[in-house]
Amino acid sequence: MTIKEGLAIFREEDNSIRILRDPETGDIFITKPTGFGMTPPTILAWVCGQESDHFISYEGLNKKASYRALSTLADTLPTEREDN
Repeated sequence: MTIKEGLAIFREEDNSIRILRDPETGDIFITKPTGFGMTPPTILAWVCGQESDHFISYEGLNKKASYRALSTLADTLPTEREDN
């Protein structure tokens, strides 16, 4: 699953969800804006950018489809997560 495909599924649950990617490590953060100016976004989940099958789901992705997409994104090799 690519990042773009995952984001489309996450946004079915909440349209404000964003994905941030660390350019150095490749780590992916699924976030939700807090709406409070300079307050950092809430991190809903983290996916390792170095290996597959390493992720942490916090809270906020409540629909089964979102959690399944997160798991599938994490299972995808990091080199295959890029959108072409």
